[in-house]
Amino acid sequence: MKKYILMFLLLVGLYPTYAQQTRIINGKVRAFNDLPVSGLKVTATKAHSAVTTDSSGYFSIACLSSDCINIKSDCFKTVNIKINQKNGDSLDVKLFAKANEKSVDMAIGYGYLKEEDRTPAVKSLRKGPDYSSYSSVYDIIKSNFQVSMFDLMVV
Repeated sequence: MKKYILMFLLLVGLYPTYAQQTRIINGKVRAFNDLPVSGLKVTATKAHSAVTTDSSGYFSIACLSSDCINIKSDCFKTVNIKINQKNGDSLDVKLFAKANEKSVDMAIGYGYLKEEDRTPAVKSLRKGPDYSSYSSVYDIIKSNFQVSMFDLMVV
């Protein structure tokens, strides 16, 4: 019985040496001319925790003492930051745009749209005539159909 009690006390006494300490890391994500970036996914790889940045670009995440913070976005380069004692408890992250992507994303109101997912109407929008140079709808009809105003009134 004494062996079991001694074994139990030994295991309970050694348990804190194997446990890693968790830390709360606060940070701000910026891009371009120090503009805050919202809606980015920030993950701690070893702690398996994830958060998103708020509207001001701030985040707060729980991670282990020797963890790696991963900040991933569709339009910016992925950033990996190794957490150690030198970093402290706050991070200031600056993002840079991806260079020369084959598929260009179009920013829309609720996310991003890839080139292959666009409809033909959106693709052909840039190829059409410049309607801003016309003063009225009648001028557009006249230039496109070669019809005079008198012919439109007779019909």
